[in-house]
Amino acid sequence: MGQVLVGMKFDDKALEGKKNDPMMPLAWTRTLKSGDKSQRIFTSTLGASQDLVAEGSRRMFINAAYWCLGMESKIAPASNVDIVGEFKASPFKGGGFKKGVLPSQLSMK
Repeated sequence: MGQVLVGMKFDDKALEGKKNDPMMPLAWTRTLKSGDKSQRIFTSTLGASQDLVAEGSRRMFINAAYWCLGMESKIAPASNVDIVGEFKASPFKGGGFKKGVLPSQLSMK
């Protein structure tokens, strides 16, 4: 469950009042069955670059990928979820899209 904070820092206090009553889910799972096959699905309202600064968010996405693939045995509290290479989260803002940037221009070398 997620809650609205009084600011934009991870350690800010929760906002009191109606905006957090009730708290809203940040992530969902679902299993769909079709005949003798099933699919595991994960979705989240997180996904902005600043969401990935938090270790817990990265861990949730990695564990979700393991779960979706049926690899629960790989989920471990000690799993390394460190960011590989340089990562600079972009601040939330309108007009931050950079037209014409290709994924190959963003790759690590």
